[in-house]
This record gives sequence, C-alpha cells and structure tokens, in this order.
Amino acid sequence: MASEHHWQIYRDWCLATGRDADTLHEEFFDQVPVAASTQAGRSRAIRTRLGRPPRQAERSAMIGAQPAWRVADHWGSLPQSLAATPRSGWVSGLRGRRDAFLLTAAALGMTRNEVRLLTGEEISLGSRLALRGSEVPMAQAPLSCPGCAVIGWLSTLGTYRKWGMGIVRAEMIRAKHSPARHICLTDPGREWRLAPALVPSVDKHGWVEEHHPLSARTVSAVTARRQAEALTAPQSDQIQRRVYRSELNVHRRRSLRELAQMLDEAEDLTEAHETMIRRVEQEAARLSRPASERQTD
Repeated sequence: MASEHHWQIYRDWCLATGRDADTLHEEFFDQVPVAASTQAGRSRAIRTRLGRPPRQAERSAMIGAQPAWRVADHWGSLPQSLAATPRSGWVSGLRGRRDAFLLTAAALGMTRNEVRLLTGEEISLGSRLALRGSEVPMAQAPLSCPGCAVIGWLSTLGTYRKWGMGIVRAEMIRAKHSPARHICLTDPGREWRLAPALVPSVDKHGWVEEHHPLSARTVSAVTARRQAEALTAPQSDQIQRRVYRSELNVHRRRSLRELAQMLDEAEDLTEAHETMIRRVEQEAARLSRPASERQTD
C-alpha cells in the first residue's frame, strides 16, 4: 500500500537522523522533497499513522499552492485547449468563456489559488494585456487567442452584472451562429471590475455565483478536462482557421432540424431584446417624472 510505503520512508529517515519515529517531525517533508501531489498523500499517511489526521486547512493550502497548468505530451497546449473550449451556446458557452480565461491564467504559471482568487487590480488592460504582471500572448485564430479569451470573459462578466442572465444568454445564442472574430484589442468596459470573483462558479442553469470563486480542486479539474479534451477534439487548430474563413456560408449547409432550432433560438433572442427595451422605457419614464414623484417610488 502507498500509505505503508510512505510510513516506511519516514521510519527510515527517523532512524538515520536519530529521531523518534513516534513523533511527527515537520522538517522531514522539507528534507525529503517529492512532487506536491505525492507530498499530500505522504503527509496524510504519516499523520494518520501517528494519530494526527491532516488538518483540512493544511490540505487545502497544499492543493491550492500547486501549479494550475499541466505540461506533458498527453496534455493539450494553450492554443489547442482554447480552440477546443466552446465560447457560444447556452450554458456551455458561458462556462467555456470562464474556462478559457482560467486556462490562460493557468498557462501563465499561476498556482490554483492565484487563478481562482485573481482580482481586477492584477489585470492590466490597454496596449499591454497582462495578468499578475505576465503579458498575455496573442494568436492568429480568434478561438486560439489567449487575449481574446481574457477580453471575452471580462466583457461577458460585465454584461452579466449590468444586464443580467437573459441578455448574456441571448448573446451566447447569437454567437453560436456568428463567425469568430478578434476582440483582444477591444475595451471590455468597467462593469467586470465590480465582480467579487473573476473565476466564479456557474451552475447548470447559467446562474453565476459571483461571491463563490471556484475551489482549488475545481480549478485543477477544469484545466485537466479542457487540456485532455484538446487532444481528442475532432478539429485541429489549423482546421479551425479554415472553418473560421468559411463560416459566412455556414447557413447554406443547415439541415431542416438545425434551421428549426435556429428559429427557436432567434425567438428567444427577440424576447430577451424586448425585455431589455421595456426595462429601458420604464427607466426613461421614471426619470422623466418630477423628482418629488420619483422619491415616492
């Protein structure tokens, strides 16, 4: 068993250094270094054997301090992972835009906690787009561009805070039938800076839990899934560019079922726009009334 193996290493180290094996010596973990994931299992096995179960806070800190990005032949690169991550459709497009932002931050060398607790003060916009001082690269294809991934999520988060889920849903549906384009040099606005968490939880219905950032374990799970999917995606980055160039003719190849679905989604989009117009008209009518009447509302 792995736990017995870790305990035997600890006993041998205590014997070699003249220490009591029945006592926990924290310096062991520094003097016998291993990978962070192995260290977590080793600490748990030794503490349990000594009757000192690992404290949850220590375990969480150890998990959060690990790098968020995975580098190996069996993990996709950042351009591959971004190209395989959806940025349109509901709710997959909303989660995909958040995940694309998360992947970009992780690929810049941040730990899991640094990714999930990223703040607006750590993001630099303008001529040089940077996260925590690290410049965000650009790419030729919009779907593979890290800069577009960052700006796209900040813009979507700002729209969600200002107009609500209905407008964002309409935007996701419209994007599903529109060609991808570069937005890495556009202004995402300022509304996103008011968000309590930049990497929040998104439930299956599209509700954004603004005050609940993803956990370190979830950040790890998201990067693992997206990087793994990048290598099994049906289209390579090069093919994605060819699709992008031909997307203007995409409606010519639609089946009757797809056209019916598009009509349903267009109806939802119209309803969302009408709701927004009614809200604007109501607000305009309220502001046109005398101040004394507005105060009674």
